[in-house]
Parts: sequence; C-alpha cells; structure tokens
Amino acid sequence: MTRLSKTEVAMIIAALLYVVSPFDFIPEIIAGPLGIADDAAILGLVAATVMRAAKRPQVVPVQPQA
Repeated sequence: MTRLSKTEVAMIIAALLYVVSPFDFIPEIIAGPLGIADDAAILGLVAATVMRAAKRPQVVPVQPQA
C-alpha cells in the first residue's frame, strides 16, 4: 500500500522526466545559472510532495479474525 496517490506519482514521474530531458523551459545554454533554477524548482516541488505524503497517516484496514 502506498501513501502517494496516482496523481502524485504521475506528477513525480513527469517532473523527473522534465529534469533529465534536454528540453527546458529556461535553457541553461541561454540563461546560465537561471536555467538550472527551473530544474531546482521542479525538484523542490517533488521533494515537498514526497515529504507531505510521508506525513500523511496511512490507513490500513483491520481484518476481522475468524
């Protein structure tokens, strides 16, 4: 059982693909360090999502004993 919803997993996968892809919203070759900032912001968003999910209580259904 996972604490991450399907939407959160999809967002994490999309963010990681964006970071490793050669296409950027702000290319490093043009903007230099500012181009790395958008990748860092995406990774920060992913880290915040994972940390928020880790703090969520996990509900485990209790099975009645026979």
